Amino acid sequence: MRAVQGDQVSASLVAAHYSFARPDDPMTEFWIDVAVESGSPFWVEFRADNLVRQGGTFRCARAEYWLRRGIASDPGYKEKYEAKIAEYRSRPTCRSEMSR
Repeated sequence: MRAVQGDQVSASLVAAHYSFARPDDPMTEFWIDVAVESGSPFWVEFRADNLVRQGGTFRCARAEYWLRRGIASDPGYKEKYEAKIAEYRSRPTCRSEMSR
């Protein structure tokens, strides 16, 4: 219950369990979303990387959104996440929407 209520550590543990032990379970995406929304740095980065890997300017913009939200949650990740944002923006598939 703590994971659903936004506890970052609990959400990360549940997401890890589903992601690695039960990757095909329909609940896996739900728990990854909960961990991302809870601000888990690992899962924020995981989500952003997956969005960029899927491609498309809107997914790249959403990846930037999650990284910026991650910075707001934990400023200790600012340098790392801003470097990732710059790297995403350099990709041809990300340029048009993210450079605005």
